[in-house]
Amino acid sequence: MVVIMVVILLVDKIKTDVEMYDLGENLTDYKMKNVSLRKIISFYKTEIKRLKSEIEKLNVQKYEVFKATAYDLSINSCGKKKNEAGYGISANGTDLRGLDRQEAMAIAVDKDVIPLSSKVEVIFDNGYSKYNGVYEAVDTGRLIKGNIIDVFMGDFDNEETHESVWEFGRQTVKIRRLE
Repeated sequence: MVVIMVVILLVDKIKTDVEMYDLGENLTDYKMKNVSLRKIISFYKTEIKRLKSEIEKLNVQKYEVFKATAYDLSINSCGKKKNEAGYGISANGTDLRGLDRQEAMAIAVDKDVIPLSSKVEVIFDNGYSKYNGVYEAVDTGRLIKGNIIDVFMGDFDNEETHESVWEFGRQTVKIRRLE
């Protein structure tokens, strides 16, 4: 947003500088102004190149490598039975009950690595690209330490861990923090 504002201000400055030159004056003044205009245009071309370089630096955000596991709302994953207080409620208060993975797009994190409620882009390799997307860090877990995330697979309304959690296993992912 700031970059766009800077570019708009530069364009306005260029227009103002160009308008300063009244081309209806005599030829000598025109030739002198033409040289000055070339210098101004050259300056702005250099400035635009510099700004494009700065924009590229801002847009290239670093991806970090993490390990990813999966969980659901089963007692094996979360440690709570369906009728217990706090069942299905994540560490930041998000209610995961009744949601599938795509509705929730939620992950558990080490809050010292990724703060709760952060949005992150997760990129999966090795045939798991269907899981790519933007997730919210809503939960924590006692085994989630360091560069590990736990992907919420859904509420399968079952005490037993759903097979999709076991099939997911442990994946290598790239993470880019968005918020």
